[in-house]
Amino acid sequence: MTRAGIDEVGRGSIAGPVVVCALAFRLGADPALVAMLRDSKLLSSARRANLATRLLEHAYIGLAAASAPVIDRLNIRRATHRAMRQALARLERICPTPIDEVVIDGHESPNPNDRRLRPLIKADAQIPEVSGAAIVAKVLRDRLMERLDRRWPGYRWAANAGYPSPAHKTALLRLGPTPHHRRSFAPVRALIAPKPCSIDDSSEQEARSSAHRTEVSRTYGITAQAQSSFLTTAISDEQGGRHQRA
Repeated sequence: MTRAGIDEVGRGSIAGPVVVCALAFRLGADPALVAMLRDSKLLSSARRANLATRLLEHAYIGLAAASAPVIDRLNIRRATHRAMRQALARLERICPTPIDEVVIDGHESPNPNDRRLRPLIKADAQIPEVSGAAIVAKVLRDRLMERLDRRWPGYRWAANAGYPSPAHKTALLRLGPTPHHRRSFAPVRALIAPKPCSIDDSSEQEARSSAHRTEVSRTYGITAQAQSSFLTTAISDEQGGRHQRA
């Protein structure tokens, strides 16, 4: 029987994407590696990166992300569930055996019609496949936020990963929101005052909207074709202390 685990990172942040990983171990995966997996929040950054590198060799991995505009359009719950379904579909395309069971960290299934899916609260501390998925998602999202931090300095995203820390909220008040802030989330929404729009403003607003979409897509659009090299690059950035611009 092949079991997969799914977990997400970034659901509670006010900037950046939600990143989802679906993971299933390869046949003959190192039992010592599996035994070392635990809740990613209890691991140091260096330890997570090391484990993520090893998981690339011992597991099949499917990735997906929901950008800030998608989150604003769908709401955080629906956007996360959509990314979970996408990550699982990508995993199934590369896994050579049918996946019989999928354990999801949390209390809700992203697809109630799929009887293989089993939500489990705190699954990342109990199920190795979910622990591994959480580690990979955390490493990838942290690298994404570090890259965004270099493009949009001042918000300290490399340190707070887009979560509403005091420094982040202070910068938000001082600098205003970026294209990667979630405008539907209260700390960001409070700063966006509705303004009257004239016909003359429409072309300028459309240009800003187009630039916004391009920036978001370039930064963390995770396609099925790109996910493997994208993840490898993100992890090697951490391992080698090198940072590449997305």
